Amino acid sequence: MADQEIEEAVSRALEEAPPRNFRETVDLAVNLRDLDLNDPSNRVDESVVLPEGTGQETSIVVFAEGETAVRAEDVAEEVLDSDDLADLGDDDNEAKDLAEDTDFFLAEESMMQDIGRYLGTVLGPRGKMPNRRGGHVRR
Repeated sequence: MADQEIEEAVSRALEEAPPRNFRETVDLAVNLRDLDLNDPSNRVDESVVLPEGTGQETSIVVFAEGETAVRAEDVAEEVLDSDDLADLGDDDNEAKDLAEDTDFFLAEESMMQDIGRYLGTVLGPRGKMPNRRGGHVRR
């Protein structure tokens, strides 16, 4: 099914549903048939951008330097450079607070090794290791 077909099916289901006295949500379940997930080439790793968002505010921290850091300031709550990263590595409580208060982390590829060294034990177990970005942050 194409993205547009899924969107149309969800819209049609919402329009045909009787009125409710509460805010409705939509759950979408996808069944993958005849797909051997034991084979690494068949792994599914997709992100879906919701047209109306999630209804919740999200906080984003970017680990970057130089031009990327300047551009990231427009979209992120906080932009941290390598000095900030080293300071976080020295203060476990501050690192844990940052991990708890932040929904998503993005990082330049060149900083990933240091992020793993300084914050891997804090971010890893929480499933919040940053997504790598090759030198740029998109809006």
